[in-house]
Amino acid sequence: MKVKKTVFIIVIFLLALLLCTPQNADATEKPLFAGGMFFALEPVSMTSSPLNSFLGLGLGGRLYFYVNKHLRLGGMGSVIKRTVGTNEHRFQQGGGGLLVHFAQRFKFFELAGGLFIGGQAIRLEEVQEVTSEGYFTEKRTHTASLLITPQIDFTFWVTKKLQLFILAEYRHPYFAKYLLGHTAQIYLGLHFAH
Repeated sequence: MKVKKTVFIIVIFLLALLLCTPQNADATEKPLFAGGMFFALEPVSMTSSPLNSFLGLGLGGRLYFYVNKHLRLGGMGSVIKRTVGTNEHRFQQGGGGLLVHFAQRFKFFELAGGLFIGGQAIRLEEVQEVTSEGYFTEKRTHTASLLITPQIDFTFWVTKKLQLFILAEYRHPYFAKYLLGHTAQIYLGLHFAH
């Protein structure tokens, strides 16, 4: 229930900003760089865990520079944490790396596609048995790996300096050493361009 309420608040906030778009927003003017923060949403599917599937929530940030009219280079990172189930299993995923995006600007928005190249770490703490005295045994799994993901980015220019964006990426199970199934992360956030 808490996850649904958080997602609902995020969507309402972004819709309110979109409806308040002033007429002077113009994505055709090329800024030097843009950066900001985002909410990370990931439907997590565990391949061999009592957690099965759940929605992971987290925070992150990114910064990129416009090399020319169509090329953006930068970096991003995020952390997703979640406690799941009656036994309070804990899931944590974090990562960071470089962005290479090719973008096309229009009047009020920008479309981009490219790659994220970096690393990620996944930590899973599973409570396996809880005794009547309150003691428990725990299985800990930790993995770190290279991460290469394709990304699609839609950036909406609210003003000349303020942008809203939705970014989606696909993650293959290979990069999580098959601890996770096929996943797609979605990022919703704000940028400030200069």
